[in-house]
Amino acid sequence: MGLQKQPCADLLSKYDEFLNFDPENEDMLNVLFDMQLAFRKMLGGKTPDQLTDIEKSTLIRDHMEALTHECAELRELLAWKHWKKYPKDFKIDSAEARFEVADMMCFLMNIAILLGMHSGDFFKHVYCKQRHNVERQTNPTYGYIEKESNSTKKTKKAKSTKTKKV
Repeated sequence: MGLQKQPCADLLSKYDEFLNFDPENEDMLNVLFDMQLAFRKMLGGKTPDQLTDIEKSTLIRDHMEALTHECAELRELLAWKHWKKYPKDFKIDSAEARFEVADMMCFLMNIAILLGMHSGDFFKHVYCKQRHNVERQTNPTYGYIEKESNSTKKTKKAKSTKTKKV
């Protein structure tokens, strides 16, 4: 007898205790990290401080592999084959896709935990990285956008002057 597969969409009604969480008064990311850490312990996983760097490396590599497979599972729900004609009414199975993203987050949290991070560390690093990404896209010194040359500035000024002479 094979494994019974339950559609992920059914999980929202099966485990509806999340409805009791108050995002105004609870750190939802902290709740998720605590749950993931408890799950690791339930499975007999050592805490990061009990592991050698070799053991951590192996586990991180394994979780990276699992994360890659979860990404592939999400891709299969998308119209990703550039050579294939998809019907005009193609719809992404959003319910299943969202749970693939949730699976990815579980493996990502495991990697973060193995690196000694918790929700606060995770938040700080993602926050700083996001700020840096915006800066790289808006500051020409990073090379992601072109610097305005003097000739470009003169051309823009000439165009704006011509428009004003109407």
